Amino acid sequence: MTNMEGQSVSELPLADGSALNASDIAAYLDDCIGNSGYALASDFRNLWPYSYVNESAGETVLAWAEAEGLAWVGQDGHSPTFGTGNYETMFVQRYSFGDWGWSNGNIYTNRLALFTGIRDNSMVPFGQGWGWCTVNPNLWNSWNSEDLRKQGSIIELGNADQGTGSHEADKGDHETGFFNKKYTSIQHADPEGSVKGMFVQLYDWSNADMQLMHAQDFIFMRFADVLLMHSEITETATGMNVVRARASLPAIGYSLEALKKERLHEFAFEGLRWFDIVRWGDVESAFNGTINVRNSGIDATYSANYRTETKGLVTLPESEIRLSNGVYEQNPGW
Repeated sequence: MTNMEGQSVSELPLADGSALNASDIAAYLDDCIGNSGYALASDFRNLWPYSYVNESAGETVLAWAEAEGLAWVGQDGHSPTFGTGNYETMFVQRYSFGDWGWSNGNIYTNRLALFTGIRDNSMVPFGQGWGWCTVNPNLWNSWNSEDLRKQGSIIELGNADQGTGSHEADKGDHETGFFNKKYTSIQHADPEGSVKGMFVQLYDWSNADMQLMHAQDFIFMRFADVLLMHSEITETATGMNVVRARASLPAIGYSLEALKKERLHEFAFEGLRWFDIVRWGDVESAFNGTINVRNSGIDATYSANYRTETKGLVTLPESEIRLSNGVYEQNPGW
């Protein structure tokens, strides 16, 4: 086990003075795997709204999704309302929807899908966004194309098969040609031919404002995480290979490096990567080098700028350190 400073520890202390060891945690995970009722979706790509086919309108949202036989499992856990039922998502942030104005509606919609959507491009099936958080091309280039999660996680701009053949470049900054596919604006034409957001149509919502039309869940934890936690804490490949099999990949032996790569590919853009590299102590090595980008049509380079001496940890309040009488120690670099 590692603590949040990336140090190997045999036990994690609890507030009541007891502690958890690796065997304790593995037992809890075994119980969850065997008795919780959660399970992996049959296809990783069915977890994400782009796999939805609007049967009521008689129109395919994304030809690639139809060709791959995808069917969105929906947002409600254990509910077959859309697709085959979602047994994988365990903890989510739900978002509301309705006919409201900017002063109220922006509080209740999934802003991540707006922020990371493709900037100033309105293409069916992908709608407009602010163009933030473009994808590092090194991730795309290093990712095995046999892994179905690659195209299932990343939008490749300019690819007609992926629905982005009509993309207009140089609309924003840090453009790399790749965007987050899991959390992005999804849209299609309604029966009258007007382009509306997917969730606008799903929930019969009249407001089609591109700023306010995102009601997809944000997933904090899904069952794949439990399986990969189990492999990491037991140093066995069983859970990891179940996740790999779902991605049509062969079984491999366990190693920490293999586990790290698996978590990178399984949870890309889901908000877990930073916390993984902090607890592994990998902050210093994770952001080396620069990448080529386009800033509003101008060639440029980008490099991440982190205080690596802090190992990604924030400072502890000095008042808390004093109150602890020396039990707490300041995090490194502060």
